[in-house]
Amino acid sequence: MVYKLLTEKNWRNFDFVIILIIFLFAVLSVSIIQSATSSGTDEGFSFFAQRQLLWVLIATVVMVAVTLIDHRKFEQYALPLYIVGILLLLYVEIEGHTSGGAKRWIDLGFFRVQPSEFVKIFVILMLAKELAKYEGKIDRIRDLLVSFIIVGVPFLLLLMEPDLGTALVLVGIMICMFLIAGVNWRIFLILFLIVTILIVSLVFLYYLNEDVFFKIIKEYQLDRLTSFANPEADPLGSRFQVTQSLIAVGSGQLTGKGLNSGTQTQGGWVPEHHTDFIFAVIGEELGFLGVSFLICLFFLLIYRILLISGNTTDLFGSYVAAGVIGLIVFQVYQNIGMSVGLMPITGLALPFISYGGSSLLATYLSMGIVLSIAISKKPSLFS
Repeated sequence: MVYKLLTEKNWRNFDFVIILIIFLFAVLSVSIIQSATSSGTDEGFSFFAQRQLLWVLIATVVMVAVTLIDHRKFEQYALPLYIVGILLLLYVEIEGHTSGGAKRWIDLGFFRVQPSEFVKIFVILMLAKELAKYEGKIDRIRDLLVSFIIVGVPFLLLLMEPDLGTALVLVGIMICMFLIAGVNWRIFLILFLIVTILIVSLVFLYYLNEDVFFKIIKEYQLDRLTSFANPEADPLGSRFQVTQSLIAVGSGQLTGKGLNSGTQTQGGWVPEHHTDFIFAVIGEELGFLGVSFLICLFFLLIYRILLISGNTTDLFGSYVAAGVIGLIVFQVYQNIGMSVGLMPITGLALPFISYGGSSLLATYLSMGIVLSIAISKKPSLFS
């Protein structure tokens, strides 16, 4: 069985650059989490660094296993996986574990799994299967009705948790896949106008009837969406996280203060320093050079995945790779943006870097699918 899996792959197309990038991400992740969560007097790895290292090892095994699977198998099972994802989100609504005011996890006793991390991948698979039917040309908006349902159902369920950040990631994934799938520019214009009308309507509703508005948008969500615009307005309240993050990033200057030496981080001023705001820790302790290196790695990773998406005539595989690009780009942009005050706080993890088992497993799973597409024996578009 293993021999058959190995011989059915075109190993000459295996992307070792992606593997190197993932390895560098893992080293950086464990190092930064160790620095952010160690007391300074403990010997060896901190609890969070140990757990992150363990999850990296488990996620790597998952990635290798998925790489060996023919990615077209995921097309066959896209619908069952999507249904499982929706059922998991419904279960979270009923019996989910609540933390920080949001019900997003399923408590398994030894591990809390966040289904929304995996639902993002299931949506990519299902959406790629649907878009592949049109063979790269979509001129009518009605051709996208099923696609809107595929994204819309988990989008609404995520808003109910509430998890606005992940819900917006689904929109980012959808837009990226629409671009690759050949959706007519007129459709994008119509969608843009619809979104604009909805946003303007919400603004009018806020001024006309706040009670109704806050039934749609929670008050704390509005604070998060507006705090990035003027962090100085309430530095000890809703803007506290952004303010402290900006201080940390700015104090790192060119080369940073060094691991375990960040005053904002070690003093406990940076909130959620090993998860949501881990970029602030990198900025403070590794400086401009450190964050530039990290961002360059993300750019290189996106470039390699884009090559894989373009180098296959298998539309499903091409669209899946495009969806993974949307997944990574949106999360990276959002996480870094909120850390430097350019985007609202939505609680999205920095892919590959932030602490968290579910996020890491889902990200490595997506990379396994991309690597499987790369070594498929399908001919290249350029051959």
